[in-house]
Amino acid sequence: MFALHGGIYLNMKTEGELQKQVQGWIKLNYWIFVIFFVIFSGMTLYLKPEMIANFSFGKIDLPGNKHELVENHETMISVFAWTVVVLNILAIANIPRMLSKGREGWAFISSASMIGAVVMLFALGIFPNLMVSNLDPKFNLDIYNGASSAYTLKTMAILASFGLPFVVSYTTIIYWTYRGKVKLDDSSY
Repeated sequence: MFALHGGIYLNMKTEGELQKQVQGWIKLNYWIFVIFFVIFSGMTLYLKPEMIANFSFGKIDLPGNKHELVENHETMISVFAWTVVVLNILAIANIPRMLSKGREGWAFISSASMIGAVVMLFALGIFPNLMVSNLDPKFNLDIYNGASSAYTLKTMAILASFGLPFVVSYTTIIYWTYRGKVKLDDSSY
């Protein structure tokens, strides 16, 4: 998945013979990713069927007690989960489509969306748990016992409000400095 994403980025930044070579790598990485994605998704559903509980509109239960949040919002969680599944499939299918049209930027956005959707699918599979215990479901770290105190959240909000402008500024400067394709000429090394 990350090799595919990196290849798409390289495709955006290169030109000529090197870009053609990278495009070959992308095609190979795309099909490797699709095959492994299907295999590992199937294995996950076979070995851990509880991962589909939040996708089942309340028909399948998670191990342990149901949290109030999940119990009261099963339909909404399932609709959201299936929306992520559909968007993930569309993002995966859009990568070769955009590359064939020469729209590398949109292929990169589709690849980034695919990575985000895969992470979101895993999170939805274990929700409301953050970490699942092998010993006993009562030892799971979930959104309730893993939550920070109100004071901690307030402190972090204040610190983030000061730090975020620096992060955004740095990211903008770096993006602006390295925008466009890499040009190889006499001054290149």
